[in-house]
Amino acid sequence: MSADAMNPPPCPADVSVVELLREAKPATLAALQSEFIPLVGGGIVNPFGPTLQLIAAVGEWRPGLELPIIWAILNPFSQVIQQIGVLKLRALVSPAEVLAAVVPKEPGGCPTALIASPLAQGRPADLVSGMAGYVAACEGVRDTLDRVRKFPGDPRSRVQDELANAMKAMKQRRNGEPVTTDSDLALTTLEAGEFVQIQLEREHWINEWQAFVDCWWESITRAPPMAPVVNPLPFTDIEPIFQRVTDMSAATLSATFPHWHQKGSHESR
Repeated sequence: MSADAMNPPPCPADVSVVELLREAKPATLAALQSEFIPLVGGGIVNPFGPTLQLIAAVGEWRPGLELPIIWAILNPFSQVIQQIGVLKLRALVSPAEVLAAVVPKEPGGCPTALIASPLAQGRPADLVSGMAGYVAACEGVRDTLDRVRKFPGDPRSRVQDELANAMKAMKQRRNGEPVTTDSDLALTTLEAGEFVQIQLEREHWINEWQAFVDCWWESITRAPPMAPVVNPLPFTDIEPIFQRVTDMSAATLSATFPHWHQKGSHESR
């Protein structure tokens, strides 16, 4: 008997699959107030509108179940929550395939505080490639990578630089001067991987998420002009979601990269 006959490939019925909906279904914040597994996403550090992007499989992680896939975009002044698909959970799971399958074509702005999915725990290549695939699909990722390179682990200085450049570009447009940008250029696979590697340095990762929380409170206390019309979402309303996402991400990183828990050290071998 051949080796192939002794070890047949898994039956398709035993392999987990992602099925995306043709049209997203509206959901509410309550969908994320129960058990869920974060898949991809992150936090955009912005003092005027910090945004948590989260795609998660909701429900008990047990083969045989079909878990709703929820896509949430949450900031103090606007929240969009939708079901975009179903994860048909079976005995076998390919983390790389699942993470790639749930990345939207247009995720929105590029996060710098990254979510590490426990789905790929202990599999560094799958974890990094899943995160890289997400950020590579985001808007303005090349500008974000340039600033991450310029201010590694320093989100405050990066944001100040971004605001200064935005003001400069605005003045140039008002004066009819040309404004050059390469923000629409896609990242190569190596560049996307570099972005993730920089942001997964332990100190960098912690600084980004701390800056995200600080910006949430700041954006409410010094709200923009439209704030009187829109009731800001208190951070306490999303804190359980935030805590679950960051706790599971930290545990995943610690288990996947042996020295991640040691300050200033990160490995991805």
